[in-house]
This record gives sequence, structure tokens and C-alpha cells, in this order.
Amino acid sequence: MDLSFFLNNNILDAGTRFFEEVLEIKIAPASRSEIDIKEFLKEYLTDEVLLNKIADARLIGMVNDLSIGGKEQKVKADEILQKDNGDCDMLIVFGIELAKDIHPTRRDISRLTRALNRRSASRPVVLLTRYSDKLTFSAAERGQYNREGQKGEKVGRISILRDIDLKKNNVHSGHERIILQLRINPLKITGFRDLYDQWLEVFNISILNKEFYNELFVWYLWAVKTVSFPNNISDKSDDTVYNSENVIRLLTRLIFIWFVKEKNLIPEILFNRVYLSGVIKNFIPVSDTNSDYYKAILQNLFFATLNTEMPKDGGVRKFIDETKKNKRTGYSDEYMDHLSYRYRELFTEHEKALSLFENIPFLNGGLFECLDHRDPETDEEIRIDGFSSKLSKQPTVPNILFFGNNSDLDLSGEFEDGKKHKHSKARGIINILNSYKFTIEENTPLEQEIALDPELLGKIFENLLASYNPETRTTARKQTGSYYTPREIVNYMVDESLIAYLKNKLTEQPVTYQTLGNLQTNFLGNEYKAGQLDMQAELAYNKWKKQEEQLEEKLHELFSYENEENPFKDDKESSDAIIAHLSECKILDPACGSGAFPMGMLHKIVLALGKLDPCNYLWKQAQLDKAIRDRHRAEEFEDEALKSDAVKRAEEKIKYIEESFGNTGHELDYARKLFLIENCIYGVDIQQVAVQISKLRFFISLMVDQKVNDEKINRNILSLPNLETKFVAANTLIPIDKPQQLLLKDPEVERYENILREIHHKIFYTRGYAEKKKLKKEELDTRKHLRKLFIEKAGYKREAAETITKWNPFDPLKAAPFFDPGIMFTISGNSQQGWFNIIIGNPPYIQLQKEHGKLASELSNLKYETFERTGDIYTLFYEKGFKLLVTKGIHVFITSSQWMKAAYGKSLRKYLLKFNPIKLVLLGPRVFEKTTVDTNILISQKSTFTNSLKGIKINGTAQVESLRIGQFIKITNTSDHEWILADSKVSSLKNKIVLHGKKLKDWDISINFGIKTGLNEAFIIDQVKRDELINADPNSQEVIKPILRGREISKYLSHWNGVYIIATFPALNIKINNYTAIKNYLESFLPRIEQSGIEYPVDSGIVIKSRKKTVNKWFETQDPISFYKEFQEEKLIWKRIGSSLRFSYSESEIYCLDSTCIATGEKIKYLTALLNSKLSKYFLYETAPRTGMGDLIISVQALEPLYVHYPNYIEEEIVVGLFDEIYDKKRKNLNSDTYLLENRIDTIVFKINHLDFEECKIIDPQIEKFITREDYERMSIEELSEYEIKV
Repeated sequence: MDLSFFLNNNILDAGTRFFEEVLEIKIAPASRSEIDIKEFLKEYLTDEVLLNKIADARLIGMVNDLSIGGKEQKVKADEILQKDNGDCDMLIVFGIELAKDIHPTRRDISRLTRALNRRSASRPVVLLTRYSDKLTFSAAERGQYNREGQKGEKVGRISILRDIDLKKNNVHSGHERIILQLRINPLKITGFRDLYDQWLEVFNISILNKEFYNELFVWYLWAVKTVSFPNNISDKSDDTVYNSENVIRLLTRLIFIWFVKEKNLIPEILFNRVYLSGVIKNFIPVSDTNSDYYKAILQNLFFATLNTEMPKDGGVRKFIDETKKNKRTGYSDEYMDHLSYRYRELFTEHEKALSLFENIPFLNGGLFECLDHRDPETDEEIRIDGFSSKLSKQPTVPNILFFGNNSDLDLSGEFEDGKKHKHSKARGIINILNSYKFTIEENTPLEQEIALDPELLGKIFENLLASYNPETRTTARKQTGSYYTPREIVNYMVDESLIAYLKNKLTEQPVTYQTLGNLQTNFLGNEYKAGQLDMQAELAYNKWKKQEEQLEEKLHELFSYENEENPFKDDKESSDAIIAHLSECKILDPACGSGAFPMGMLHKIVLALGKLDPCNYLWKQAQLDKAIRDRHRAEEFEDEALKSDAVKRAEEKIKYIEESFGNTGHELDYARKLFLIENCIYGVDIQQVAVQISKLRFFISLMVDQKVNDEKINRNILSLPNLETKFVAANTLIPIDKPQQLLLKDPEVERYENILREIHHKIFYTRGYAEKKKLKKEELDTRKHLRKLFIEKAGYKREAAETITKWNPFDPLKAAPFFDPGIMFTISGNSQQGWFNIIIGNPPYIQLQKEHGKLASELSNLKYETFERTGDIYTLFYEKGFKLLVTKGIHVFITSSQWMKAAYGKSLRKYLLKFNPIKLVLLGPRVFEKTTVDTNILISQKSTFTNSLKGIKINGTAQVESLRIGQFIKITNTSDHEWILADSKVSSLKNKIVLHGKKLKDWDISINFGIKTGLNEAFIIDQVKRDELINADPNSQEVIKPILRGREISKYLSHWNGVYIIATFPALNIKINNYTAIKNYLESFLPRIEQSGIEYPVDSGIVIKSRKKTVNKWFETQDPISFYKEFQEEKLIWKRIGSSLRFSYSESEIYCLDSTCIATGEKIKYLTALLNSKLSKYFLYETAPRTGMGDLIISVQALEPLYVHYPNYIEEEIVVGLFDEIYDKKRKNLNSDTYLLENRIDTIVFKINHLDFEECKIIDPQIEKFITREDYERMSIEELSEYEIKV
């Protein structure tokens, strides 16, 4: 694509040509195009600095139905701007040319586009912005206002196609693809609305993300099958899992490089196969045997380059000297020195090779440290990455995985619908990455680049992590995207937690005190508050203690992307107090995954700080105050050695702060983020690779705000902080067995604990690799010494002391088997007082009884009050979260909603009532793509229960805006019995149902699932196959039975479609040799029919999976079916999963598949009628769980707790009489109209449950069409059974 005409024409002419020639969209010009931008936008944008960047501004024209249809315009574009008809009927196109040497930020583009959009009243706009040899295309959506009192259109999200290269034929393929998709499709586009809808779809980032992930996932599966990494780790990990981890690690590093490349810090030539052909000897880019690209280029980039200083700054980047051999080991002295380049022999010229990397800055941060190492305890050589000159210790990662293609990749064994993936196509990862545009800035709800942003990493890697996790592998491949919390939900939860935290801080009475001994024992903590903070807090308290609603509204504005102003701009005391409180806030995600919530916290606090403190004066002072307090307290120490170390550390910290806020040229957000990451935001996850992804996202976030200057040291790029003690891999739920805290701690123990804390704090901001290596050695030595002290002088049990001191925060391979914030994060607090102000997250949902209760057994002895063997692990995360909170801390989780009503949730419900739940949001089942559970968000405070919980029910992320403005209702019926979200009328109605009903599990009935065969293809047969088997062996008739499937269930009476089951139930103990025809037939399904769980490999990597392992014989059904006689009785049948409720009656012998459930026992006809009634359906729709597609799951567990009125003789007789009439009609004609009879049953069910007419209207808003209020209230059930229902 050639857009070079922009370089030789003004923005008006070039913009018109772009629309008409490139997009093929006719544009109606303005009669006057020139715009005085300051005058034009005077009411919408007053930022003089931004407006002064504009050299020329034009109204290019408009696109509407007339222009698309090629018809003459009646009104010119500039005249249109004078009118607002309230209709989104056209697109207004503007063009801006920026002054020389100006490169706009994304925010500049967004603000200009939004201002022009507001100026255009109801009509969406497109802005073309040219600067230097780049173009940015930005478009603003318009949407309907949802807020009460605000009508018409509102400005929506700004979508941006940024930095399009205008040099001749140099447009990036990712940009070109999007531009071509904006063209008019004449077969679909007939007018402006069609075009606008097409553009909205093109701007849908989720489609782009999904497309990228699908390609990446296929490549990942290909790579796992192809690569080989040295594996000599002691746990003998499965090679597939091991390769999966290494491939994910490779992707992590490579995609980070791709984001860094967006800042022009990594040269493109490292990924150019043509150029590399002159650098690497005999380079074959599509070789499936040579790994010279990965070894020569990527390994040297990852491990040697990014961990060493640039040559121009005095750094040494050189090849390993293989000639200097150690006589004892036989290896080079640099053998395990990963800062030296390897593979000299693979390059045509080694000096030229070094020049490839010379201008790449030193980054640090730990992400690119080579994982090959010697075990610190045993000195054993461990090879993970294989960055070695020795061939046997090198990995195999063929070139084809980077630059080649595979057009016939058999992945049928990796997907449930395997046949579709028999001949998959895959591209090399460099080819994939080159075809997409990346942006280093994460998108926000109101501005997005049409490119892949760092948030995508979270979505990608959480799915990849799940794909190799044995517990979730199948699920991950069936349910792509189900593991990552959507951005809208993250933003809401982050906002609500921060608002609750600040609201509490600004309205609570400040307490100023200093406990004796705190100056020495807590010198590294933040418990001490400076006098200035006390004064600010006191002033803020006096201002807001009686204006909580107004405060909450202002805090919402503070964290809103829509509002650019500081809502506290005329209130210095509150602004200053908020900054101080944010600086002191400690936030933890106890199951951080790939960092969605920690990153959401970072973005929102940075947003608020930018409004409150635009120049960073107060934020800098808040950081200096902490360091100065540390120094003052250190000076009070009696221990001279401890004093000296602490004072030195405080002085170093003050210097570090001054440098970070100094004249770096970086964006102001850099220093905001840096100190939030250091002091406020923490994460823990059991998967080490997930923790690495979290770190990666934070590294990228810091890179965004650094400005490159080639004249300065390291090109002005500050090396990345070390996050090993901010994000840790550990088992959150497992505490460490520590002795009770002594009043006076042993001085030597305290000294070495403080030394360890100092090392951890110093490592965060240490920027040199050598210095970090030295500190890591000191850290290891200190831990070893503490191990002995803990046992001898601190009262620790040997096992606990060893567990604590063997934890290595720098080990990127192992997760700690315990979690302790004080040890791992070196922050003040304890198990009684807590550590964190906010706990936020999306904990895992795993049933504890899975894998034969293995997880339940592991956790049963940890004394969790919420533990239930039949429960879910997220309930334990709730309890752990509250234990980690300080008093009045805020707890926000999104989890399954099952705890609200399930039996296993009773202990959690009881536990939550110890604290103060504030808000409950029911989100329904569609929050996570294809998830199988309803979800909710619960916001609580660790304080005394006040019975002030409010709730709201919405429909997933689609209605997330209503969380701000929706009508929350007070929930008064919270108990350990169940939690119900209902207003007073609905609560009263439900209470009546409970009062006059009886749980089905207390009826004399038996409820069971249908028959699970494990292989329906073998056991379910049609009439033809039945006859064939009986003709071959008449005995076959004894075990062939008619069967109903879920699809055949109708209300009252089902339609059997002539299918049968081979009923070889284990409970029947059938002798298969007595049924030769059936035996021969079932043998044709071997080995799949086996109940062994074995996977049998066949050609081309395909496997045949047998049924799951059971104790049953190969020819028997999967489940025992001990209740088989119940299929021969009168029964109630219903479909187990479906979008509608249908309960069917059967009095004949018929069996039912596992897509159904059955009930046998007393009053079956009555129950059939009651469960088909509107009242029962109302409560089942309210209470039954749902699948990810929203279908109801009417399992045994869903039906047993349902309250159903237990009838007296007359009630049963009347209802059964109506049932018989319906049933007789259905038997004659399944499609008979029984509407009037069913309505009579509905009104009788209302009556016997003592509902008044208003309550009937809650269940059936249309009831007045069928019966008057007077008739309903005066009539008996006998009269209602004969009532002439209105039609």
C-alpha cells in the first residue's frame, strides 16, 4: 500500500484522496475547509500546549447516505456543523497537520479526537493527523446516554490506528490489513449506518485478539511437539509439560522484545531473514533441523545483551573465550558466565555479529537472566535454557518455527473436534508477529489502539498456562478465553476497592499514637505516620464525615477516564490526604495469574495521581517522607552495626528517589508507577510462569513512559527494577508454622532478619547486573545463617526453619510451598493485625473433591473455617484474604455464585457475617467466555457486621456501566442458610413459598441422573440395529430397552423417537457370553469401549482414548445404574440442561439417557403439574445454575432444595384432575393446545401458596389478561379449576 501522497500534499487534499482512492468512500467536501482550531474548539479543549502543536487544521468533509450513493449534497459539511438534529446520520472528517518535529502521544490524539467529536454534536468523527512521515487515523464512537437525566448521544471510545508509515510502499502489514477492512463492501453497504456498523466491527479489538491468539495457539502446539530443551531437573517432569513451560517462556521473552521494539530499542534486522543470511553461516530460515537462529540471535540477545551494559557506556559485550580451559573442570573459566556471547562459530564474522547488538540498552529486571545455574545447596549443574557451547547441553528450536510454515500439521489429538484439526496450518512465530501491529501502551475503556496491547499477554498466557496444566488442559482447549477477567470487570472492582478504601480513610477519625518499641522493631515498615499526614487526615475527616455520598461521587470522578479534571481541585486538604493515603496503601492479589488486577490497580492509581498532582511534587515528597522517616528512626537504634546499615540504606534510597524524579526526560507517569510498584502493589500465584507474565506486564508499563535519547547513558533507558519480592510464586493457602511472637526478639535473629529485609529492598532498585549478583549471594548466605538462628534462638521447628530459609525469591522454576507476606514481601504486619489494605482478585474455582479428593486431603488439616470437603477452593481464598487484611481493609473478589445457596457455601456464608459485606453484584454466567458458572462480585470490609449489604443483578459485562448507576437494593436476608438478592416484595413472596412449601428432598421421592454410558456411539442404537441384533440372537431382546434423550422431552408428555440402549448395567451383573450378537457388536468398539482410561497411540501422533477408568467390565455402561428398576415405574422426566423448562410424565417402562433426570415416588402427576407451573419456573430460573451459554442446569442438586407445596387431598385431586385432562389431550395429539388448562393450574398454584394478587403479578405480569383481581381473591381452588380463563 502506497500512502506517500500524504508527504507531498496538504492534509485536505491528501485526506480526500485517502478516502476516495484508498478507502473507496466518496466524501462530500466542505465549502470552507480552513479551521481556526483554537476558536473552533474553545468550549471543548483549552490546553494551549496541545493546540500549539497544530500547524494546520481542516474540515475535510462528510460521509453520509448521499455521498455513499453518489448523489448530490443539499448542504455542505461546514453548514452541517451549525445544526444538531440529534441523529447519528453521517461521519464528519477532519484533518490536522502538526508542527515540525512534533510526535503526538496517544493521549494527544485521543483528546483532539474527543474534542472534535463533542464539537460535532451528535455525529461521529474521523481525524487524520499527519506528523513527519507518519499518519494516525482516529475515530470516535457515539452511543446513547444511559444516565437518568442525560438524553441523546454521548462520546464513546476513541479508536486509533497510530503511526502509519507514509514512506513509499512502507505501510506495515498490520496497518494495511485494517485499512483495507475499512473499505466499502458494495454487497453489504447501502448507507452510512451500514458503513458505521462495519467500522465498529473492524475496531473491535476482541476480534483482532482472538485472531492472533488462534494463530499463536496453533504455533504453540506445533512448537511443543518440535522443540527439545535440556531436562536434568530432579523432579523428572513430563517432557511435554517441560517443553510447554519452555515454549511459554520463549514466547514471553520474544513478545516482550516485540513490545520493546515498538520503542526502536531493538533493531529490526535481528528478525529479517534476508539480512541474517549474510550474518549466520549457511543460514536456512526454513530448516527443520538447524537451530542456529534461536541460538546465535535470540539466546545471545536474551542472555548476553540485555543483561550487560552498552559498549559505549563502558560495558563489555564479547564472545566467550573457549581457549582458556580450567585444568580441574576442563571447561572455560567463563563456562557458567551467561554474560558472554556463545556460538561464535555460527557467525560469518564475529565482530559484525557483536555489532548487531551494540546499540541495544541494558534492561535488567530478571526476565532475561539465563536459568542455567548451579544449585545453591548441592552445586549441581542445572540446565534449563541450554545457553551453552557444549552441543549436548543446547536446546533444539529449529529455524522453521520462526520463519517457516507448516501446511499439514496434525493437531487432531489436541482438540475435542479433532477431525477439523487433522490438517492445520501454522506460520513461523516471526512471520506471525510481523503481520500484526503492536502497541506498548495498554488500552483503556475510552481509548484503544487497533493493535495488540500488553493486556493481550494476560489473556494469551493464562490460556497457554491452562493448556499444559493437567487439571485444566481439556477445559482450556474447549473454552478459549475463560481464564482471564475482562477489563470492564477489573476496572469496576479496582474502582470500588480504591473508593471504599479512600472513603474509609477520609471519613474515619484519625488516631495518632506511637507504641513503645515501634521506632526500632518496625523501622522498615510504614506504621509511623508523619505529622503532616495526621494533619491532612484530620482536616479531611472534618470535611467529609457527614458528606459520604458527595465524597463517593467525587471519588468516582477521580478514577474515571471520562473526567479529565481533578474533582478535588478546590480542596487541597483532601487532594493531599488522598495522595498520602494512596502512597501508604498496600494491595495484594492472592491469585494474580498474569496480573490483570495488579495492572488495573497501577493504571487507576496513576490516573488519579495525574489529576491530583500533575507535576509530581506531592508524590515525590511522599516518597522522600518515607525514606526520611526511615533514616530518623534508624538514627535512634542502639545497635551501632544495625544503625549504620539502616542509615546507609535510607541515604541510598533518598538518592534513588531524587534520581527517579530528576531531569530524566521521561513521562511523569514513570515515577508514579515505579514507586507504586515498589511500595503498594503485590501479587502471588502458584504458577511460576504466571508470575513471570505479571512481571513482564509491569516492565512493559514502565517502558512506555521512558523516552529514548541516544546521547545519554543507556540511550536514557533506566534499567528495570527487580520484582522478585513484589510478585512471588507461592501456595497462597499454605501458612508457615511460625512460633508465637515473643515480646523481646533475640537481637541476633532480629539483626539478620533486618539484613535480609534490607537486601530485598535494595535488590528492587539495584540497576547493575553485577551488583544484583552480589546481593543474591549475600541473600543466600544470610538465609543459611538464619536457618540456624531460627532453630537455636527463635523457637522454630526445624522443618519450618528450613522451609522458610530455603525459599529462594530468585528461583524462576519453583513455587514456594507456603506463603507469608512478612517473609516474602518484607512488609510490616502479622497474622493478628494483617498486612494489606486491599485484597482483590479472581481466585481459582476448583472442586476440592476432584481427583478422588486429593486437594481436599491436602487442605483439610489447615483449620480453615470455610473448608468443606465437597466445596470449592475459592471459599478458602475468601478466608485467607480476610486474614491478610488489616482492620477496616477492603476485600473484593469475583467468584462463582454457588456459595450463596449451595450446601458447601454455608460455612463461607457464616464466616462472611463476621465482617461487613458492602456490595454484591450478580453478573450471571457470561462474564468469562463459555464459562459454566454464574459469577458475582462481593465487596466487603474487615469490620463489624452492620447489615448494610446492597445488591444488584446485571447481565454480564454488557451492562457493566449500570454498576455505577443501577438501583442497588438492600439485602436483609443474609444468613448462613442462603443469601438472596431480592427487594422486600420478592423476599416476602419467597418467604411464603418456604412457609407453605416443602423441599423436594424431603418428599418421598427418589431423584436420579439418567444413564451415562461413556460411549453413546456403541450403546445407543436405532430400530434397524435392534432388529439385526435380535435376529442374530433372540436373547438380545432381554437387554435392549427403549430410551429417551433430552431432545425428546416435552411438557407433560415426551415423544420417543425409536432409539434403544444396550442395557448392560453393572448392577445387573450380565454374563456377556450369553448374548453373542451383542458381545460381537460391542467388541467392534474396542479399545475405545474399554474402561481403562488408557490412550492408545496410532499413526501420525493420533491417539485413541478409551473410556475413563472404572471397576466395571469392558462391555458394561460407565455408571452402575443400581436404580434401574425405577425406569420401569411411574416417573417424572426432565432435560438436565436447556434454555427452557419442560417436565414430562411417563407411566411405561422407558429408560433415560444422562442428558435427563428422573424422579419416582409419591404424587408424580401432581409434581409434574406443579413443576410445569409458572411459579416453579420462576424460582428455578432464579436459583438454578447456568452454563456459559446461559442454559439452565436442572440437576439433582438444583431440584432437591426447591420448595414445592405439599398438597392435601382436595388440592391434589384438583390439580391431578387438570393434569389428566392435559395428558389425555397430549396423548391424542402431542401438539394439542392446553394453554387454558395450564393457566388454571398456574392460578391454583398461586392460591395454594397464599400469594396475593400483587405477588402473582411478580411471577406473571400478564395475569390480569386472564383473571381479574376480584375473581382471584374471592374464588376457592375448586372454583378456579373451572374458571373460564380469558383469551
